[in-house]
Amino acid sequence: MRWGVRLLAAIVALLLILMLAAFLLLRHSLSAAGIDQLAWQGLGWAGGALRVEQLSARHTDAVGARLEIDLRALQLEPGWAGGPHLAVLQAQELQLDWQPLVGLPGNRDIGMPDLQQLAATLQWLPAERLAIPRIQIHLPCGIRRCTLNGGLVVAREASGRFALQLELLAEQGSIALDGYLRSDAAGLEADLNLQLDANPAASLQTQWLYGDSAPRSQGVLTVPDWPRADWLLAYAQPWLGSANPAVKSLPTGLSAEVSWLLEPAGRPQTAAGLLAGSVEIRANLALADAWHIPDLGAVEGEAAIDLLGDDGLWQLRQGHARLHLSEPLLPALLDLPAEIRPQTVELDVKSQADSQLAWSRRLPLIVEARATGSVEATLAGPVAVVSQPQWQAQWDKLQLQVAAERLDLASLQLHQLGLDWQLSGSVDEQQLDLRLGQGASISLASIQAPDQMALSGVRADLSGLALQIPLAEPTAIGAAGPLTISASRVEHPLFKPQAWTVKGTLTREPNSLSWQGSVAAASDLALEVAFAWPAEEAWRMDVELEPAFLRAGDPLSTTLAGWPELLALSRGRLLGQISLRGAAGLERASGWLELDGAAGIYDRMAFQGLSTRMDIDLAGDRLQLDMPALTLETLDPGVAMGPLSVDLRYAAHLERLLAGLLRIEHAQVQVLGGQVLVEPAVLNLSSASHALVLDIRGVELDRLFAAYPAEGLEGRGTLDGRLPVTLVDGELVIEEGELDARAPGGFLKYRSEKLKNLAESAPGMRQVAQALDDFHYDLLAADVTYREGGILVLGLELQGRNPAVQDGRPIHLNIRLEEDIPALLASLQLSGKVSEVIQERVRQRLLQQRADP
Repeated sequence: MRWGVRLLAAIVALLLILMLAAFLLLRHSLSAAGIDQLAWQGLGWAGGALRVEQLSARHTDAVGARLEIDLRALQLEPGWAGGPHLAVLQAQELQLDWQPLVGLPGNRDIGMPDLQQLAATLQWLPAERLAIPRIQIHLPCGIRRCTLNGGLVVAREASGRFALQLELLAEQGSIALDGYLRSDAAGLEADLNLQLDANPAASLQTQWLYGDSAPRSQGVLTVPDWPRADWLLAYAQPWLGSANPAVKSLPTGLSAEVSWLLEPAGRPQTAAGLLAGSVEIRANLALADAWHIPDLGAVEGEAAIDLLGDDGLWQLRQGHARLHLSEPLLPALLDLPAEIRPQTVELDVKSQADSQLAWSRRLPLIVEARATGSVEATLAGPVAVVSQPQWQAQWDKLQLQVAAERLDLASLQLHQLGLDWQLSGSVDEQQLDLRLGQGASISLASIQAPDQMALSGVRADLSGLALQIPLAEPTAIGAAGPLTISASRVEHPLFKPQAWTVKGTLTREPNSLSWQGSVAAASDLALEVAFAWPAEEAWRMDVELEPAFLRAGDPLSTTLAGWPELLALSRGRLLGQISLRGAAGLERASGWLELDGAAGIYDRMAFQGLSTRMDIDLAGDRLQLDMPALTLETLDPGVAMGPLSVDLRYAAHLERLLAGLLRIEHAQVQVLGGQVLVEPAVLNLSSASHALVLDIRGVELDRLFAAYPAEGLEGRGTLDGRLPVTLVDGELVIEEGELDARAPGGFLKYRSEKLKNLAESAPGMRQVAQALDDFHYDLLAADVTYREGGILVLGLELQGRNPAVQDGRPIHLNIRLEEDIPALLASLQLSGKVSEVIQERVRQRLLQQRADP
């Protein structure tokens, strides 16, 4: 008996010693594993399982990161078949609190997970069944902390695979993943199904074979009909690390089937490394419902691809994609005026039939893009995608066509727009390069522009123009090449309607815009133009008028709308230069025009040897024109005059261009052996009347009578005088003009049948006729009046004698003469050697006068 008691005491002592040793060994093992705190309560055995009401532990790794574990209602159920093992591990609730020293970054590169380690973790599963219906995990997400709620069930089956049921719960919905995993030394297999709010979303069947040096993966991903689950973005947003996610919704209604076979050249370190070796990918996608994507628009469409890859070289065996974009929001399109933004954009991409014949660095495609709206546009042709040395697309014969019936752009109205370009070029991540082929053009039936300007039959030829468009800053476009713009008819208040052509070279760089070429009208008026606009500086345009020789025609009269209808040039040379500068609009202009040796007709006057230089200065809205040396060899309004010289200045506001101030500094003309000078004056052209004073010096009577068609009239003497002249609405008026003969006087002889007959019929005229037969005067004075309508009135006072009358007794005569000067000039012009143009104008004027009442 005593021996039995002693044996029992020894066994109890041994068990206590073993339990103490096991406890010490467990604490040592837990401490070595990083578990520095372990506590439990409510330990007991019931129903063939070990039960723990609460188990708490804390794990601290080598760098101080902590993981706190809290299990409630833990149940460990052993199994005995095939040897003692843990059959069931389940808990009513699991809480994990992970506190790393550094929070998880919001954006980080996704590394390739170690799938072999994941498979080994599955093999380490301590129980045949792991079930935790409530799991709460606290962990960092970006710069804050987040909580994941869900549940997990993992069961090991007899076949060696694992049945998986994982559920994540969000405020708006639930995510459920269920299926099977199989793991062994050869690889990992998965057959998983994803549900969102109990709606089927996707399924995955994949196999991952580890291999000795490189893995191999194949599988199929199927999306039958993606349910509406936009809440998933808000749920995942804390881990995406972006306050403004790239998309605001998910593609509801998306159906897809993607299969792959991947054989990387080595063990990939990132997900992108999976494509570094042999690749075979097949995919079919369809999006029936519009998917709204920020900065893009509402997208729908379909795509199919069959792609082979081998270490960066790609072969597209089959490929087709069709995308329909409604209400596009692309920044490049939003920068366009609202009137020409497309309402829809459709893109259709197909692989070329010969793209599957051989491996190539170029993947040839057929692309067709269409835009609809107020502007209809298509872009179609072959495009090659190049993968080496960097990804880019290249094309040689893309055809761009644009048409619009009518466009209202700010102050422009465009009618029947047509654009037809053949394009070559390329695009990569940084830049779009385009070169326009032969025949690239833009045509317009008409353009209505501001300031009463209209163009018809407009065509722009851009053949050979090269464009460079940085994708990060599309407005910083670069351009270089020829540019020709023509219009069959240009209408503007300053010009007569006719065809114009602009031809030159355009250069657009990041810091400047320039154009150099020529501008020519159908009238043969041609200008050489150089335009430059540096960034953040004023623009400058230098214009040179090519020398125009007026024998071949008069380009000014056939170009300028304000050209006087009665002025025609038939000889001479015209040239000039002008420089213009400004910022938003024209601010400064300066230059000159020069006319040399011109001849022609103005109204009923012929002239020759007209030469002048006009200096032009425009500052703001103030225009200054200077003609310091206008000269004219001869002027013949019926009486030959010349030479003539004038010094003029003209100043005006642009808004009142023809209502400025004309300053006459000097003007004189040689006439009838003397000269007529205009006293300096300032004329306000906005006024209805203008006053001038003519100073007459040294006019010879014999030349006057030689030009005056009066029978039997001759004489000699020199006249001086002063004529106050007023122009009233274009009509010449002279009041209180004076003419006087110089001392010592001269003679007059008037011997005509008309005067003789008058003397016989009127006795009072007999003495006058006798005196004028040979009158030697020492005083000749005349009051001059010229009335509206062209009537010249001379009040003559003569003092002198006729040696043959009354022994030369002094005679004093007062004579009033009236003459219709326009009729006189007409008579002189018709009787003289003048051009047929002047004769015809005189005849037409006479006919008009007779027709007027």
